[in-house]
Amino acid sequence: TPNSTDFERALSRACDNIKRDGGRHFAERFAATAPKLMFLFLPLMAGVAMLFYWRPRRLYAEHLVLFLHNHAFTFLLLAFTAILNEIAELKFPLSGILNLVMFLMWCWLPWYVYRSMRVVYANGRALTLLKFFVMSAIYFVMLGITMMGGLLLTMYELS
Repeated sequence: TPNSTDFERALSRACDNIKRDGGRHFAERFAATAPKLMFLFLPLMAGVAMLFYWRPRRLYAEHLVLFLHNHAFTFLLLAFTAILNEIAELKFPLSGILNLVMFLMWCWLPWYVYRSMRVVYANGRALTLLKFFVMSAIYFVMLGITMMGGLLLTMYELS
């Protein structure tokens, strides 16, 4: 069809542009697009949470606030580990322990999200754990789809 051919040509031109500057402009454009993608992604995930927590009835905003809270915590953790990583790169004595600290922080993240679900939704441990794993799987699939869409959109804009 003409539309798919046009799209393929646009992506081919985008690939040529990416090759030309080593992907710098593409990375900058995608970094500018990613926050906008989160404005689409987080409300979708809040809708998924509504499907998992339909009794007792909760407001959509409650699910959205929990996702915003957990993402804020995640980005804070990302920032903190980036700082620790830069310090560890200085290779001072015992700087290797910072890698252990960063590993433990990333291990803490799933516990934090699980615990927030348990506190907010007040379900039992087993049911919360089941919902945590299923929602995590859905989360990562939807995140992958959202990011892939963002990458394609960014490439299309570069053509």
